[in-house]
Amino acid sequence: MAEEINLFRNNDTEKVSQAHLVGSIAGIFFESPDSFFKVVLVDVDENDFDWEEDQIVATGSFADLQEGESYSFIGRVVNHPKYGQQLQVETYSRTQPTSLDGLITYFSSSVFKGIGKKTAEKIVNTLGTNAIDMISSDKSVLKGLGLSTKQQDTIYDVISQSDGMEKIIAGLSAYGFGSTIAARIFKKYQEKTLSIIEEDPYQLAIDIEGIGFKKADQLARQFGIGFDFASRIDAGILHVINEWYNNTGNTYIVSKDLVMQVSNLLEVDGQNVDLEKIADQVIELAKKDRIVGDDNRVYLKWMYNAELIIAGKIKLLTNQKDVKVPAGLFKKLIRNAEKKINVKYDDTQRNAILNSLKSPISIITGGPGTGKTTIIKGFLQTYADLHELSLDPNQYTDSHFPIMLAAPTGRAAKRITEVTNVPAKTIHRLLGINGNDSLTSDEELELSGGLLIVDEMSMVDVALFKKLIQATDTSVQVVLVGDQDQLPSVGPGQVFHDLIKSDCIPTVKLNNVHRQSSDSTITDLAHAIQKGQLPEDFTQNKSDRSFFTAHANQVEDIIEQVVDRAMDRGFSKADIQVLSPMYRGSAGVDQLNKHLQRIMNPPLQPNPKKIMVRDQEFRIGDKVLQLVNAPENNVFNGDIGEIVGMVSKGANQHIIVNFDETEVTYSKTDWNQLTLAYCISIHKSQGSEFKMIIMPLVNQFSRMLQRNLLYTGITRASSFLILLGEQSAYQTAVEHVASNRKTTLILRLTGIYEEDSSSELDDGQNVKVEESRVKVSIINNNVDPMIGMKGISPYDFMN
Repeated sequence: MAEEINLFRNNDTEKVSQAHLVGSIAGIFFESPDSFFKVVLVDVDENDFDWEEDQIVATGSFADLQEGESYSFIGRVVNHPKYGQQLQVETYSRTQPTSLDGLITYFSSSVFKGIGKKTAEKIVNTLGTNAIDMISSDKSVLKGLGLSTKQQDTIYDVISQSDGMEKIIAGLSAYGFGSTIAARIFKKYQEKTLSIIEEDPYQLAIDIEGIGFKKADQLARQFGIGFDFASRIDAGILHVINEWYNNTGNTYIVSKDLVMQVSNLLEVDGQNVDLEKIADQVIELAKKDRIVGDDNRVYLKWMYNAELIIAGKIKLLTNQKDVKVPAGLFKKLIRNAEKKINVKYDDTQRNAILNSLKSPISIITGGPGTGKTTIIKGFLQTYADLHELSLDPNQYTDSHFPIMLAAPTGRAAKRITEVTNVPAKTIHRLLGINGNDSLTSDEELELSGGLLIVDEMSMVDVALFKKLIQATDTSVQVVLVGDQDQLPSVGPGQVFHDLIKSDCIPTVKLNNVHRQSSDSTITDLAHAIQKGQLPEDFTQNKSDRSFFTAHANQVEDIIEQVVDRAMDRGFSKADIQVLSPMYRGSAGVDQLNKHLQRIMNPPLQPNPKKIMVRDQEFRIGDKVLQLVNAPENNVFNGDIGEIVGMVSKGANQHIIVNFDETEVTYSKTDWNQLTLAYCISIHKSQGSEFKMIIMPLVNQFSRMLQRNLLYTGITRASSFLILLGEQSAYQTAVEHVASNRKTTLILRLTGIYEEDSSSELDDGQNVKVEESRVKVSIINNNVDPMIGMKGISPYDFMN
């Protein structure tokens, strides 16, 4: 909800001293569906600031405000350059009616269901003007008034709940929680919210997504909680494991490194938590089913389960019987497919199709131009002919279409649909989950049909693949397609790599290049880089690629010249895509987006419509990227669209984006789903293909310069590739092979594990603890392999 708040809390806003307002709610302009944030219109009764009008707009975090009811607000009056003077509310409370008539109106309002005016008069005439306080303090005062038990309960519950919720929201605001996070906290703890925060703020970091260890630590210091408090250690352990997942992509951390990193995290003013206490809490967290120890490796429970579930389901699928496809029949099927789609397959491609036709689960992998998508087309045709099926989904209006095509991103799904003419979905949409659904939950879904093909498998992380494979019935034939040399998934794990390396699944690797014409050099360059070579003619301009030497501070100017020339020659905003490895820096995504916006979408009038979200300005005509999955709107993470309309003023502000003929309206609560897309990260480009790619690589990006990143960026270009930067940076990227992530999926599949004896910690990390003090049960590889798994065996994950 930061976006809504930013609309009314502009950095340039002129603030005055604290203000007090008493008034009744005239209307609610905006109410967030997922937080307490509201924009309301207040009829002014009393105020102590310079305001002579009858009404004022107030914004902030509120409970269930009731129109017509009176409240007391404390906050700051701001003079917003767009929206005028408003009250930013910091705290508020319901103003109790003081007159008998006011109380009668209050008790007979819609808030008190089943209480009419006559009953309200009876209550007020008996209890007087202190009726609300009397009922709140002692529910029994309602007895003897001729009220039913249900009516008494209704009156008491409304008064106590309203008062309690308002106090909780005020308390959450005082502790610095924004509207969205406050709503999550209240949903979890309800009336116990404030007591839990004050007694154990670290519980927030453990239970509530979006609240980190540092915030909990800050609160704990306010409450005087000790640095070696058990819950602080628990939160520190979970924080370190989560950060390890995010920073390394590994699916576990070795126990020694865990304890040392937790010790460093928990240090306060030179004081270290005793290492045995940390070790004790590792064991306690395992007993609580939060983590699992296996040999000297420590996992979050959901990650440990995910690898087991994947391995168990893969074994079940590979144990299914092969489909019998006699050689003569296959020749007939493949000839028919080649004729229908006008292609001639080589022996390797034919073998890939036959392998997938026969196997319950199979893999097809290959680099750019090796014909993966063409093979999918041929496989679909042969599969349909073999099983006497139609590839037209319209023929299945009254029954289930037996073929499922899926990809991790919307753009990848669209591309496979365009090539095959068979509808594809994102994996999220196929599973019926959205960006707010947890991939780590144990909720089971179900996919049934005859065939499942997953494209761009290198992008799929452990959590998503676990959901997908767990949902897939063993009767479904599964084909996994991708390029194992591309970047691994953004989330932890390297599922596609591990499945191939395990040799548990029949796999065909494609090496012959078919896609581009013989005079096209983009694919040749990609394969050279794949082999660890930068061609001698790398800096020479070719018909489809060019190289420009530039330092980081020259990148903007050269990109501007290239883009101007391309647009003069008829290239559209959709045709041109700039890719950068990092977000920060003069050649990073953020800076280039601002520069490219001025070039590719200059304002056509002095004061164009615009909306500020964070530090980005959105205008009509802007190219934007969807950041989260929103299957309810048929848009997904990685989709690129164009802003075609907006309302930038008033209570109903919104942005309209066109995604390939699908228009989506974004209210203020959804603006954080969008970012400018003139330049995107190479990671975000996976699964996409663009007519022209412009990619800067400079030594400023040193920590990101890896072969698979360069390879992935280059293979996004279908027709033209413009490279610029420092040749030494490209050479560094080619020579730097990213080390494989540390996972145990292969171990789960094969029982074989080659343990890396070296420490996971960086050599330069300042470790201030002695290993010898770490509890023997944690460090000396004696962690119980099934900690936290009492009563469970691996077979339980195979159903």
